[in-house]
Amino acid sequence: MLAWSAAAAGAAPTWLAPFDALPQPATFIQPAMNAAGEILFVDRSDVGGGKSAFRVAAREPGAGGPGAPVLFPPAGSTTLAPISSLALADDGHAILAWYDAGVAFYALRAPGGTWGAATALPGSANVTGVVAGVDGSGRATLG
Repeated sequence: MLAWSAAAAGAAPTWLAPFDALPQPATFIQPAMNAAGEILFVDRSDVGGGKSAFRVAAREPGAGGPGAPVLFPPAGSTTLAPISSLALADDGHAILAWYDAGVAFYALRAPGGTWGAATALPGSANVTGVVAGVDGSGRATLG
């Protein structure tokens, strides 16, 4: 899938050259973009053995395309939800949330950092959907 991105807010209004958001094959891709022009992409992909994982890749402002994707859960799962929730704050804090076998999970990323480990949300059971948000101080909200 090709993606197009607008130039940063302070730049002259224009569209940047198209780029591949994630390595192929890519299914439904969800983007999140902040005011600085960083873009995160996530999709759900087959990782073999009947397992799926969410792939998350980041495109830094001015970069030609996103970096290598990170998988959640890293080994994949046979019970992974069909969709996830992705949020990106203007300072670069990010959260990815999903559910697997009825339990909510999330992973956090600090500005300029790498993704943290997948963490089960305490007390979550029989979850059938998640919505995530994150602010500039790194406070995350899951619903």
